[in-house]
Amino acid sequence: MSRRHVTKLVGAALLAQLFVFTDVAGALTPPGPPRSNPAVVRGDTWYLRRELPAVVVDQRFVYGDPGDVAIMGDWDGNGTDTPGVVRGPSIEGYEWFLRNSNSTGIGIFPGFNVLAAGSTFLAGDWDGDRIASAGVFDDKTAGWAMRNAHTLGYPDRTFTYGNPGDRALSWK
Repeated sequence: MSRRHVTKLVGAALLAQLFVFTDVAGALTPPGPPRSNPAVVRGDTWYLRRELPAVVVDQRFVYGDPGDVAIMGDWDGNGTDTPGVVRGPSIEGYEWFLRNSNSTGIGIFPGFNVLAAGSTFLAGDWDGDRIASAGVFDDKTAGWAMRNAHTLGYPDRTFTYGNPGDRALSWK
């Protein structure tokens, strides 16, 4: 075997190690960010599934009140999405309650209001700090409002994008 051939084989082996990982069961998994998993909310009960296909519930807990709008985000930047609920509207706006674990309990932040009108609530890392925060989309005006802190206040950023009646989504 030539030296050039050995060099190519070693290079290929090293490259394979960079792009192939195994999970705890030893199965090969592709590299990249963690994948998203399905979850549903019925009333105030959350049902999470870690594997696909989503047949059996892996985790069930109660959080929020019936009628709250359920939302998930990585509220502390640790790489794990956890529940939040949005309640309102009230004269102070919509109140957000966020939790840092997928379990029953109280929110990690006291309820805070985002002083913006809207009908669609979004979680997103609007400022690139790896921490999800509140976003609101008004489907009547296509107006967006984004808050970067988990505190009472007006949006840090507002703009118009899309058309009235569009469905808003956040993505990375």
